[in-house]
Amino acid sequence: MIRFSIVLMGNILISYTLEIYPSNARSLGFSLCLGISSIGSILMPWINSTFIYVDLSGFISLAVASFVAMYFISKLN
Repeated sequence: MIRFSIVLMGNILISYTLEIYPSNARSLGFSLCLGISSIGSILMPWINSTFIYVDLSGFISLAVASFVAMYFISKLN
């Protein structure tokens, strides 16, 4: 069910942004999102294991990644 929701929301967001934003802003946003997600996918297992090794919750690493994503999203406006 979660995977279905993620795919559904992704398709809705892609269709929505195709009609709302101009091509240069849309291409910048998509490329930035794909680049950051690739870096995050590579680094997250190491960050998560580091937080567990230090005896902190793995959710803290998710919160840190969310704040970094929020920073980059705020720069798009």
